[in-house]
Amino acid sequence: MKAGDLVISARGHWSDPKLVVVVHETAKALVGVLFDDEIKYIHYKHLEKVSENR
Repeated sequence: MKAGDLVISARGHWSDPKLVVVVHETAKALVGVLFDDEIKYIHYKHLEKVSENR
């Protein structure tokens, strides 16, 4: 999982794709996902990648 990937909730909490904007500096299992204009850190295991940034 890296910045630029599009993800959805693997648990079905939301299905509209969100953009991964950053990987947490120290907790590498957390990625920052953009919700409107707010970044929320989510464990990558709770996300499903729908489009990969190459």
